[in-house]
Amino acid sequence: MRLASRRPDSPASGRRPTFAQCPPAQAEPENAFQLEFAVQGLHIALVDDVVTTGSTVAEISRLLLRNGAATVQVWCLCRTL
Repeated sequence: MRLASRRPDSPASGRRPTFAQCPPAQAEPENAFQLEFAVQGLHIALVDDVVTTGSTVAEISRLLLRNGAATVQVWCLCRTL
């Protein structure tokens, strides 16, 4: 079930523009994702195949908690060091 999605005006995964090249909505990481539906009181597990820097799961976790999720856990298959 998809809880959050990347905003259409934010850069796609992969090679991203530098901070200076980003328009204001993209320069702020908290503007990169939007919720698809209410999460108030839910216990959520984020599932990702590979966590490299952790910035994506950290930002989505913050978004979910700011919008009322009771708990957020991150589950991944691989984590790079």
